Amino acid sequence: MPRAGVPTVMMFVQSLYGISHNKIEDTKEDHLELCVTAFDKLAKKVMGWIQKKN
Repeated sequence: MPRAGVPTVMMFVQSLYGISHNKIEDTKEDHLELCVTAFDKLAKKVMGWIQKKN
């Protein structure tokens, strides 16, 4: 994506006991809520940048 000129980010949410990419993976609900809030803020900023370019 970056080679095509598309800014790219990865967001991570803490998994309980360090287990990820497994069917027993679990995450605290408050951590998921924080991640959704952060993603929403990022999406709004990106939409603002796009509007300024157009």
